[in-house]
Amino acid sequence: MSYNALDVIESFRSAWGRGEVDELMSLMTDTPMYKSSTGIGPGSVFVGVDEVRSAFIRMTGNTKIAVDILANRSVQVPLIEGNRAVIFWVLPFSSPDGTATGVEGLDVFTFESDGRISCKDAFRKAWI
Repeated sequence: MSYNALDVIESFRSAWGRGEVDELMSLMTDTPMYKSSTGIGPGSVFVGVDEVRSAFIRMTGNTKIAVDILANRSVQVPLIEGNRAVIFWVLPFSSPDGTATGVEGLDVFTFESDGRISCKDAFRKAWI
């Protein structure tokens, strides 16, 4: 591996928290995929630069919220194996009844040999 996955992940997390979509896209391959944890069924899938960019814009649209989340999010050290990394996280959140709680989730990043991200796959626990 000729890149440092931890550095790429930290750059991605930081850009996400600042709502810097251009920076996020610079970390993705030319044919990116984003599997979100929201949407119909298990989540929406966005393929290609235009779809992924649009999805990232929607997800980071309120930079103040994104920055607050990044500052308050609990993230464990990523697990890295081969060209994949898994990050476990907890976001502060309010449950449907208004009780303060945390939403647990994880992101799975798949890297190409140049260190760019080909897929960000997000999973989270949700209320049904």
